[in-house]
Amino acid sequence: MQANFLNITLSAILQIFILGFIGFIVMKIKIITDEGLEMLSSLVINIILPFFIFTHLLEEFSFNSFPDWWAYPVIALLVSLAGFILGFIIVKFNKSIPAKREFVSLVTFQNSGYLPLVLVGMILSGESKETMLVLISLSLIGFNLIMWSVGIFMLVHKKFGRFEWKHFFSPPVIASILAFVFILLGIDRGIPVFVFKPMKMLGDATLSLAMLVVG
Repeated sequence: MQANFLNITLSAILQIFILGFIGFIVMKIKIITDEGLEMLSSLVINIILPFFIFTHLLEEFSFNSFPDWWAYPVIALLVSLAGFILGFIIVKFNKSIPAKREFVSLVTFQNSGYLPLVLVGMILSGESKETMLVLISLSLIGFNLIMWSVGIFMLVHKKFGRFEWKHFFSPPVIASILAFVFILLGIDRGIPVFVFKPMKMLGDATLSLAMLVVG
């Protein structure tokens, strides 16, 4: 049983590595330039990932099926807060760390934007896969809330300018809120197939494109 789990996990990791390696090669041979990579990354974050979250929550999530849904974004926020406190303590007592703000950012924000989605997509299947993707999407509400606002501000605060509350509402967060509103009001059942299907097709490209960008 353990050997089977190990083989499944290794297979998933190898698939992720191959996708990332393809992204590396694409950049290496200049099929995509630095400007193109920035545009592709922006496309994934601002369009494709939000469509993935929105359509997946509409399909698989209900307040009755996930009564403790609120706990997942809260836990994600607490994990990031714990990382921030730990990073702050380390730089406070270790004066030799040169890039203190960047170090605290690395400790605060985990690599949980894409990788958990990709791993689950490659390891699980069927109902268990769909349930886990919903739970991860719920956790990403908390993670995205601060990653694409506070996280970006910490890393590029000079370019970011003055921090404003609107920065909390990144496209992935807005997609989650809209999905909850649609489900709560029952609007999700009235979306025509010809509207929903293109959004889902775009969202389904998240896992592969995300790893190309990371690569």
